[in-house]
Amino acid sequence: MVESASLTSPDEEEGQEVVAISTWLNKPDIIEAFKCHEVKVNGYMYDSHLLVTDSHIYVLRNIPGQKGFAHIVVRRPLSAIVKITSKKKHPELITFKYGVPEGDSLVISDMDRFLIPNAGEATKLVSQQILKQLKGKDE
Repeated sequence: MVESASLTSPDEEEGQEVVAISTWLNKPDIIEAFKCHEVKVNGYMYDSHLLVTDSHIYVLRNIPGQKGFAHIVVRRPLSAIVKITSKKKHPELITFKYGVPEGDSLVISDMDRFLIPNAGEATKLVSQQILKQLKGKDE
């Protein structure tokens, strides 16, 4: 029996919803969308779109060979983002870190890394949305 090799593990692809990118980009709750590359820990990069709403960030990963379609690979509430970082030498490489504050420190549970051509604009917008959410909770 011969097994076919694939770059993504089968369990990674199975639970993912296939969506039309244009449909998602035109949703009324999308504030802004950024073309980017999702950067995995192993160094693989995937053509993707980072979408920002009032309450969440979504990442649509383009499906190779299916133009205009993507998998939803990230669905995170903005409230889960505890840190946004970039490297001085590579300001377009952005890391979103997720977790919970614990005492004076942060417990990081997960992270997503992206190569975003207009990273400054993207991080500013995400930060603004997080602050809006925090203000909304205080009222």
